[in-house]
Amino acid sequence: MTNEHAVFILFKKKWTNCIAMKKANGYCYYANIASPTILDQGFLRYIDYDLDLKLFPDKAIKVLDEQEFEHHAVLYGYPDDLKAVIKKSAKDIHSLMEGKKFPFVDAEIKRIYQKFLDQTGPFVESYQPKNK
Repeated sequence: MTNEHAVFILFKKKWTNCIAMKKANGYCYYANIASPTILDQGFLRYIDYDLDLKLFPDKAIKVLDEQEFEHHAVLYGYPDDLKAVIKKSAKDIHSLMEGKKFPFVDAEIKRIYQKFLDQTGPFVESYQPKNK
């Protein structure tokens, strides 16, 4: 969950999904290493494999949750080929971040977000969930 305006990008054929969050000083990107997204009985589903990368507005990149990934790989018995795909995806995402390639392109995220606003009309920010 994020308090900022954000764009969540899911992929059908890539082992990642990405949240682009608008910050005061630019965009911050959070990439989950996850299975490709599928549509299953009206729901979008993917498996998050814990390993994440974060691209900061100053273009610094940080790899997150490596120990959690390694722990779950042992706990759940991830096969070697799955671990290899996950690690390759993390390397590929790091390269995309360094090269400022989609989805890590501020202008593209801004365009996608504007398209969303244009197609959906005003967004009511005053919504407050009811306390249970």
